[in-house]
Amino acid sequence: MSKAKTTETPQSNDAVARRRYEELESIYRSAPIGLGLVDRDLRYLRVNDRLAEFIGRPRQEIIGRTLHEILPDITPTIEPLFRRVFETGEPVLEIEYTGRTEARPGVERHWLVSYSPVVSPEGEVVAVSATVQDVSERTQALRDLRHSEERLRAFMDHSPSFIYMKDAERRHLYGNRTLLDAFGVEAEAWTGTRTDDFFPPDVTERVEAGDRKVLEGATEAYVSDLTRKIDGDERWWHDVKFPIRDAGGELIIGGIATEITHLKAAESGLR
Repeated sequence: MSKAKTTETPQSNDAVARRRYEELESIYRSAPIGLGLVDRDLRYLRVNDRLAEFIGRPRQEIIGRTLHEILPDITPTIEPLFRRVFETGEPVLEIEYTGRTEARPGVERHWLVSYSPVVSPEGEVVAVSATVQDVSERTQALRDLRHSEERLRAFMDHSPSFIYMKDAERRHLYGNRTLLDAFGVEAEAWTGTRTDDFFPPDVTERVEAGDRKVLEGATEAYVSDLTRKIDGDERWWHDVKFPIRDAGGELIIGGIATEITHLKAAESGLR
């Protein structure tokens, strides 16, 4: 028995096309990011409301106009990327831009943009689809965090005390500039070392006794006075250790050691 041959009718093709168009319209309406479609003349074929909001113009004023007409300040930067996608057929992903638009004149904004080719059935790149995310708040937050870290680092490095951190295996994680200069090492050489790499056994034992107290669950600071001879002179430090939880919840040791040699000398004089 021969099987009946089925063929798609023009009506069914129209229905498929209409459904795809409706799906595309739904994506453009609901997407939380800016979406745009640009032809080979760099003319907008389609934009969603989110992209129009970023640009600062109604969609009707954008569609049919070129990048140069809509984004004159930014076009010299983004045009080469559109051209690259048209020429190579390869996407260009997650490029960050800084610029100004009519939406907020005079205010610099930051966007993360990706460009993807739209290819015809014949294999020709007929348009480029752009996705645009406004990352201004994230960029500013990262800048604020970086400035905060720089201020904290400057504060730590200019402290006259030794400031350090160790992990649960009592390996050094951090030392401030005062400490590193005193021991004549750089941060890379300091990280991963242990107390016995710098101190004799008797001092190491006293230092690590405090480490163990912190690691065993001490909730209050552990305080001790330590002494070491440097260039033949006896030097004293007041060492304070305390528990810290890192971002992953792991227990680490924080410490601040302040030299008190002059106080010990005064105390000895009084005695």
